[in-house]
Amino acid sequence: VSYRQILKLRMKLFSSVVHQELGWFDTHETSELSTRFSEDVNKIQEGIGDKISNLCHWLATFVAGIVIGLSYDWKLGLVVLAMSPLLAVAGGLMTYLISATTSKELAAYAKAGAVAEEVFSAIRTVVAFSGQKKECQRYEKNLDEAKKFGIYKGIVNGGGMGVVFLVMYSSYSLAFWYGGQMIMNEEMTLGSVLITFFSVAIGAIALGQAGPYLQNIGAARGAAYVLWGLIDRVSQFRVVSDFI
Repeated sequence: VSYRQILKLRMKLFSSVVHQELGWFDTHETSELSTRFSEDVNKIQEGIGDKISNLCHWLATFVAGIVIGLSYDWKLGLVVLAMSPLLAVAGGLMTYLISATTSKELAAYAKAGAVAEEVFSAIRTVVAFSGQKKECQRYEKNLDEAKKFGIYKGIVNGGGMGVVFLVMYSSYSLAFWYGGQMIMNEEMTLGSVLITFFSVAIGAIALGQAGPYLQNIGAARGAAYVLWGLIDRVSQFRVVSDFI
């Protein structure tokens, strides 16, 4: 289904672009249009493809885990769930920082790529005016900016994973301690403690796994907003030919 939708989207997008007036192309670069046809369309395909089924899978796992865990013992289940908001906040903050840093890193690499494309397309002029050193410095400047964002992303990724595992293992220790107290008081058995703990824990992990798919769907919505604005744009001049 997603492939058929993407095929229709590409056809409508191409038809809309070729029917625009010439003045419209003066304000829109061809590289930008190529990006719309490739990257933005691919984002939409990711958002409406298998990511939807994977999202439903993890959400169903979350609901089933929470229901099974609370049905065995609601008190231990709530103890395990008490740490889940901290885990969600830590994971969400790490994902947000990595996403923001990645976009800046890709933008820096895109600038460096634009410099390289510009130089290669006019290499005769660059060589004629002995501008090789200047262009190399300009290219290196953009690469240095991308390197800084890459290092920062690595630090955020490592620190964020450390915080996530700290919260996760702390919740494990708290749950097993409380479960041990309930076993000593003969309120639960060892099997009930393990079933409750792992059911709720797996449900919480499943909710965290669903986060990236929600981001993909959000990115697809953002890309679709831009593309549909382009598709719905009406040319200022009446189109005579209807071949496309």
